[in-house]
Amino acid sequence: MLSDQPADACDTAETARLHPVLSPCDLLLETLDQELNRLARFTGVEAVAYGDGWLSF
Repeated sequence: MLSDQPADACDTAETARLHPVLSPCDLLLETLDQELNRLARFTGVEAVAYGDGWLSF
């Protein structure tokens, strides 16, 4: 599901389909996590997003 393209409604819909019990907030966080990982791969930086909002590079 991750790609070098920005997340769009299709990615979000796919995440919702795969995780039907996610709340809207959890779905947003999942999409953000996907985008951060995509950006990290694109820039060659290793990044980890923690559930408490901290990022590690």
